[in-house]
Amino acid sequence: MLSLLRAGVLVLDPVGTVVKATGGLEGILGFEIDELVGRNAIEFVAPRDQDQIAFMFLADPDHVRRRVSPPFSIHLLDRSGQVQRVECLATGVPTDEGFWWVVTLTPRDLQPLSYHALDRYLAGAGATDVAAAAVDRLSTISPEGVRIEGFVIHHRVDGVLTQVAGGAPSPLRGVLQSCVRDRSAPWNQPQRAGPPSPLDVLPRPVAVSARGAGFCITDLRIAAADGANEVAMVLFANHPTAFHGNVSLILDHAVEIVAMALTRTRAEEVLRRAAEQDPLTGLANRSRFSDLLEGVGDEDAGGVGAAVLFIDLDRFKAINDRHGHAVGDAVLVEVAERIRSACRPDDDVARLGGDEFAVRLRDVDEAAARVVGDRVRETIAGPLPTGLGPTAITATVGLATAATADGDLVGAADLAMLEGKRTGRGRLTSAAPVVAPAPPGPLTPSGA
Repeated sequence: MLSLLRAGVLVLDPVGTVVKATGGLEGILGFEIDELVGRNAIEFVAPRDQDQIAFMFLADPDHVRRRVSPPFSIHLLDRSGQVQRVECLATGVPTDEGFWWVVTLTPRDLQPLSYHALDRYLAGAGATDVAAAAVDRLSTISPEGVRIEGFVIHHRVDGVLTQVAGGAPSPLRGVLQSCVRDRSAPWNQPQRAGPPSPLDVLPRPVAVSARGAGFCITDLRIAAADGANEVAMVLFANHPTAFHGNVSLILDHAVEIVAMALTRTRAEEVLRRAAEQDPLTGLANRSRFSDLLEGVGDEDAGGVGAAVLFIDLDRFKAINDRHGHAVGDAVLVEVAERIRSACRPDDDVARLGGDEFAVRLRDVDEAAARVVGDRVRETIAGPLPTGLGPTAITATVGLATAATADGDLVGAADLAMLEGKRTGRGRLTSAAPVVAPAPPGPLTPSGA
């Protein structure tokens, strides 16, 4: 009976030699089970873990030995020398000859599917990758001929899931992808819980393809966020009870882990936006704008490349002093929306701080950049909404292009804006062209 275990069971003498091995119905890490006998266990331990394992099994007499250790993960070397992670459970047996050990090794591919999905989650994988790991582990053919095949449906656009992942390429996967956007499909309906369903609940082409592949039943598990379906695991089986019992429990746990991954992704997205967005206007902040400008000097070619508009509101402090900061904030939000509406879809708009804004223009020469800059300036100067407080506000705009800024577009545009402030406000001013230094003249003798 022990020999039929899928995990391996090793007996180690006090110096770590394998004196008996059993289990490992399909071998362990590429080794036949009897190939391990007579070798020292430390040979199979990856270098990163050898010191800790030696301390546990071969420590000096002052070390307190725990006869039953908690389960732990260990990195072992397989037959090809690759590192594989294995779950280890060690039990110490005191004898007249010293401590002997009975060690159970469970390779990761024999561990519960939920462990595998949790490993992917802990490694930082997103919800789709975690779900794909789960369905791939469930997609098997048992010795009794029960066959399960699963796919992941994800990437919500306009309220429907649009992409299929996981599973091997097959006609069924192709048909599923062709029907994935069907709004009447169960994965695009409000989350539902229930037992495995007949194939007729699926879009007709999917049901027909599944029957043609020998399946008779489907199980759908959905992970949602904020009331919207985000990731669905759809599985097919060729036996009506294939999803009962432990398979159902495994799927329950997998959905919980996928939901955890979704929550983490949402939290990371909130933090990313907080790090890159101005909280008042929703525009990019100064840090994000600096990232967008990385390497823009390389875009210039034949006078067409990047340009920056530096926008400073005129006499904005007077609005705060007269109407209060709440009105000042409302004006900034209104101005941000006006700048965004005056720019092209591919332009990048940012609030640098206070009443300063900036725009990165792509693929423009100076003439085209001036057209956008004048449109921004004129749009800002339009009448403000009734009841806001001030009736209007103007802005001074500085313009720098990759051809004139010598690499520092923001600095050059800022200087151009300041020049505009000095000469009358409410205008667009271009940065002065960069003048290349004259080449040195011929050397002449001293005193010539």
